[in-house]
Amino acid sequence: MRTAPHPAPAGVRGPLRELLDPVRALRHAAAAVPEFRSGTWAPLALSPRRFEVRKDGRTDLVADVRFRDSAGREQIRPLLIRPRNGGEPRFHLSPDDPAMPGLAARLETVTRTLGPGTLQVLAHRFERRVTLRWTAEGLGTRTDGAAGDTAPHELILKVYAKGADERAAGLLRALTAARLPFRTPELVAHCPEDGLVVQTVLPGASAHDILRSGSAIPAAALGRAVTAVRSVRANGVREHRLADELAVIRKFADRTEVVDSKLADEMRAAEEAFGRRSGAGTADAGPDGAAPLVFAHRDLHDKQILCDGPNVGLIDWDLAALAPTALDPGNFLAHLTLRRLQGRILDKRAETTREAFLAGPDGTTVAGGPDASGPEMRNLHDWVSVALLRLVGVYALRPGWPGLSRRLLAAFHHSLETA
Repeated sequence: MRTAPHPAPAGVRGPLRELLDPVRALRHAAAAVPEFRSGTWAPLALSPRRFEVRKDGRTDLVADVRFRDSAGREQIRPLLIRPRNGGEPRFHLSPDDPAMPGLAARLETVTRTLGPGTLQVLAHRFERRVTLRWTAEGLGTRTDGAAGDTAPHELILKVYAKGADERAAGLLRALTAARLPFRTPELVAHCPEDGLVVQTVLPGASAHDILRSGSAIPAAALGRAVTAVRSVRANGVREHRLADELAVIRKFADRTEVVDSKLADEMRAAEEAFGRRSGAGTADAGPDGAAPLVFAHRDLHDKQILCDGPNVGLIDWDLAALAPTALDPGNFLAHLTLRRLQGRILDKRAETTREAFLAGPDGTTVAGGPDASGPEMRNLHDWVSVALLRLVGVYALRPGWPGLSRRLLAAFHHSLETA
């Protein structure tokens, strides 16, 4: 974990700028988090991860904190830091969440129901959801005494704020009902009173880790999976067209204002120019305005893909939507560009992955049509471009990647020039 201070973006002022110094922030956390203050756990290091700009204009900082627990094991958990002018910042160590009071106690009750085991925090979007992995004590499967009665030794637990658990559980049911030719998590239990969704763990390593190691992923199988998922039928799924994606980019530009007002203005200018070029000025306009919408993952990238030999599995369906066929392929290909710019995948590996991914079944392309030079591929190019522009805003809010947003913006402009 990084311990050197991150260079603070020029737009960051006041208490938030001070907390970007990981040594100073860790000192604050050690005095504020109850488990650290009491000596139950020993804080070791802290790394600022991302800014969270709230609807009320407040900006929080999320960091990863490494600590040694009471059993001597090292853990890393997300930490929400909420600056306050004229006062000490407030700290929430995951799974503590200000939008989900009593969450830690509720999780303790749930894990007692599951049996002896441990909980590991995998991800936490504070005020939205927390994702945890429960692992039973011992290896293999846990038996409950009755002949043939077994339970998985690992489960994924997701706790949602604001009632989002109902939609998440419904999506998992729809994915299972579709009998897809690739793996998706299955719903184990839904506890609406706790906002809790329990699901199975998929086997395999992430495509992100595999590509970073220099190895190949089953990209053709992934392309077939992206094509197959379009057959899913789910209730209450929102539509997401190109104009909706541009609206998301405008929101990211507003958030970017907090850390880099010049970059925010450049994002707005790029979004406006793209909207004029594509005709996506209204919700029903643009090249995909009249196109049929299909079920889509809507957040498809290398960290959401698990590879187990020749088999693939897709996880984290929380953003699923009805969308044009090019959305998922465009987002995946934009992330290949992102990983190249991060130095996490070689150019040659990225290109061979792209080619294998786009070579769809039965002579069609993953973008949705039989002609690789047809309108479907032009739509794909548009979705790659807007995904790159959205990633500009995503990484502007991540202090650990200084300069990356500028390189992503350059990649966006290059994409338009080569359309």
